Amino acid sequence: MVVIKGFSFLGIGYAEKLLPIVKRFAQTRIDVIITHCQRTRLNVLTRLKPKLMIHGHAASGSSVYSVNHIPVVSSGVLRWAEISFDDEGVKSILRRRKQRTKFAMEGGFREFWF
Repeated sequence: MVVIKGFSFLGIGYAEKLLPIVKRFAQTRIDVIITHCQRTRLNVLTRLKPKLMIHGHAASGSSVYSVNHIPVVSSGVLRWAEISFDDEGVKSILRRRKQRTKFAMEGGFREFWF
């Protein structure tokens, strides 16, 4: 885990066992989890109650979604994403996908596609 300008980031690799990590950091404030784990395993990480998860595993479908009410940005189909958040959580996600343009509202936060 690393803290940058008051925000805490936890990086988790693809093959790491998640339950020991959740147990180890259960009492720690985690703002952002950056992980390469399988999409089906993200629900385990929501127990840490991060404000945001960045998912690097290749995935099809939406590049922004939520798991147990935690916003997830999947880098698999994005060129880039700019995420704005504060102590309360994610405020907006500005992103560019590889092909299409869309404006959408998802999960109570603003989302912009270009």
